[in-house]
Amino acid sequence: MADNWQDLMFNSKPATPAPRLPDNVVPINGTKGTPYGAKALTEECAELAATASGRNHRLNVAAFNLASLVDAGHLDRQQVVDALTNAARQASRLGDHPLTEFEIENTIESGFKGSGEKVGARQVADPAPLPTNVTEATAADFPTTQPQPDTDAQAEAEAKDDTPASSFGNHPPIDAATFLFDEQDTTVALWGDGDDILWAEGEALMIAGGMGLGKTTLAGQIVRAQLGLATEVLGLPVHPIDGPILYLAMDRPRQIRRSMLRQFDHTERDHISGRLLIRTGPPIADIAAYPGLLAAMAAEAGAAIVYVDSLKDAAIGLSDDKVGAAYNRARQGLLADGVQICELHHNRKASAGMTPNGSVTEVYGSTWLTSGAGSVITLTGDPGDPIIEFRHVKQPLNEVGPWRLLNNPDAGHMTIDHKVDLLELAAAAGPDGLSATGAAAAIFQKEKPSKAEVEKARYRLDKLARQGLLTRIDGLKGGHDGGTPSVWFVPQ
Repeated sequence: MADNWQDLMFNSKPATPAPRLPDNVVPINGTKGTPYGAKALTEECAELAATASGRNHRLNVAAFNLASLVDAGHLDRQQVVDALTNAARQASRLGDHPLTEFEIENTIESGFKGSGEKVGARQVADPAPLPTNVTEATAADFPTTQPQPDTDAQAEAEAKDDTPASSFGNHPPIDAATFLFDEQDTTVALWGDGDDILWAEGEALMIAGGMGLGKTTLAGQIVRAQLGLATEVLGLPVHPIDGPILYLAMDRPRQIRRSMLRQFDHTERDHISGRLLIRTGPPIADIAAYPGLLAAMAAEAGAAIVYVDSLKDAAIGLSDDKVGAAYNRARQGLLADGVQICELHHNRKASAGMTPNGSVTEVYGSTWLTSGAGSVITLTGDPGDPIIEFRHVKQPLNEVGPWRLLNNPDAGHMTIDHKVDLLELAAAAGPDGLSATGAAAAIFQKEKPSKAEVEKARYRLDKLARQGLLTRIDGLKGGHDGGTPSVWFVPQ
């Protein structure tokens, strides 16, 4: 792991000359290095040599980890390159598709560049010291502009560096045949069932709403299920997670703690210990200004999932498209590393005379925040309301809901208070059958649903018909009386 947070963040900045090895360096196995460095090198190479699956990734990680020891003078760079190359060759014998010399060389170089070691340690300013009480810190306590390297050192480094740089970082291009035919094309649900998916693997989930509407409560329920302490949330299954969950409690961490205390029992302490990590207060730097910081935090924690609570504390100026696009870059970089993300966010303040309806346009900030998310849920109502309106305004596949949720803050629990069962509705319609307009009026609780809402209802009715749960009788188009609509019946 890199020695400081800048090494993980500034992976596109020029490097400076390598530091002179300290005087206490002693020969280790014929090369220069400290005993500490030699031990780390031996362990990394032993693990790499025994890796049969994911060898390229393991090689990249090993190079990334050892680069910081090169920076600190514990190891010689060429010593590390030679040792990793030999270990990678050994690992190649364990699988069906051995790594080529070109792949080994590029992967090692990519790992070194990701850690900040190109021809030496970077010259960047130290981060501002954290305030004594991070829960009360404001954005002014953290740097928002990127430190600049020393120009003379940069010029010297560029003059000395004859190593070709990789423009692909840790994600080199893959063969199109593999991408098209070998990659899994099925959407994997982290939270959902079939085509009713609220959170898809590899796509960000955003839960947006006003204050006091249960965003943290809902997130806590999902976390609890991901830890294996529940099987579903709002009637939909949640996939359990093996790796640690990193919860960034940026916004009022004491309230987040109280919310989670209502959801987790002290008898579950051993079950969550080491699996749920809470980091309180704002990040050490603005994530939009430092897009690599989000992935760096996840990597340092070894997290499989990151929760950001909330976005307004992660980046400053979210209404600016440049800031929104920069934050989305941070989000996509995290997802590219295979780490999942759930973000809690706020809606815009309603204008005078306007009633919020939970549409995606009511989410605060740049359009790039919602455009870059795979799934967006909005919660609407007044703070403290026991009944909350739930809408799934951006979907990986089907739209789920809308629902009315019963929010029980004392129990730290949200449940569905009302949802429309189309089978029951069709049965109640009797011999006249249920039309798409009638179904839409019930689902969206409107006397005159929009055309889009009618079509959404028609899709759901047709899906039930394909499953054999309803029978469709097609209507008649046009004519003097304007035709008749299609209707759906419960089979007799």
